[in-house]
Amino acid sequence: RRKAMPNLARTFDIVRPVFSAEVMTGDIAARIRELAGRLRLTSAVGFECRLTADDPQIDLQLGIPFSAAVELVTVCETVLASLPGETAESARQREIWTRLHEFSLDWVKPNTVFHREIVHVWLEFDVPVNAEAPLIPSVFATFRPEGGAAAWAVMEELIRFLPGAGMTAGLESTLALCRRACSAPAYLGHAGFMLARPVPGCRVDISELPVGSFATFLWEIQWPGDIAAVQTWAEELRQLVDSVVLCLNAGDVVYPQIGLEAFFKDPDDAETPWAPLLEYLVARGLCCDSKRHGLLGWNGVITPVQCAAVWPEELIVESLLQPADSFGLFRRRLNHVKISLSPGRAPQAKAYFGYAHEWRQWDGK
Repeated sequence: RRKAMPNLARTFDIVRPVFSAEVMTGDIAARIRELAGRLRLTSAVGFECRLTADDPQIDLQLGIPFSAAVELVTVCETVLASLPGETAESARQREIWTRLHEFSLDWVKPNTVFHREIVHVWLEFDVPVNAEAPLIPSVFATFRPEGGAAAWAVMEELIRFLPGAGMTAGLESTLALCRRACSAPAYLGHAGFMLARPVPGCRVDISELPVGSFATFLWEIQWPGDIAAVQTWAEELRQLVDSVVLCLNAGDVVYPQIGLEAFFKDPDDAETPWAPLLEYLVARGLCCDSKRHGLLGWNGVITPVQCAAVWPEELIVESLLQPADSFGLFRRRLNHVKISLSPGRAPQAKAYFGYAHEWRQWDGK
């Protein structure tokens, strides 16, 4: 069944007081809330935060797992119903959201290739500091770890399916180069399509690539940057985290900008060593101390008893359908960090964190 999904802005009001002013300024919060007012709460909500003091931008993300794929159908229908009359911009938005709606309907159908291979979808909305946030998302698909060649085929199908992604002979050749270099245990973990940005091609994230093999992989795909420098960054990060994902930007060539995403196996665990990782970023000049402090205070939960804002009525109604000993809460999670490297430019770090509504069983304590 389709469950009622609260307006996203209502749930943002619940978590907003947890943000320190250094992590999210009042102006940025107002821009995010305005955008959230046009969207619905999905299984997970995320934020992409630049970590230097001089860059306050935070982008908004919606996460939908395969088990709740119908949420994407609802989000698409909500947005399509809200779009204004035919202007050039609204026509572009309608085209993109219509194709996303078609994708979402295909994703929930058994025996389709999207249904078989895609386990998670993220929509990411840019929220510029000095401009209106466009209602056009970038789309990220997560593939089954055991998908192998099928994941690469699905990525190419998405490139042809989504408006603006654009398959070219050059991109097809670049992806073939990446696919040949990606041998077990490495696999295509994610693919991203920047529909909101004038960037041809797609994002290609390689998971489980042994850190010692980063240099060889980059040489094989003819990456044009400083391979030794990337190898050093990857080795340093791997000493601090459980895994490092290699993020490529593919077009007619492999573009110079590259990313290293650093993950822990259990980011929620109180023993997870977030502090040393963030201190490393501060020491390298990639994170200001105030944002480090704010991020370290993010993990936790918010219950209706702790909440100063009005708890969404859709969640109250849904609670009546849960077992008598269950209650709802919002869990906050710091998920991972990313270092972006590009020749001739200073490295940049971002943190990815967010919240999700969950049902918990009352233990009597």
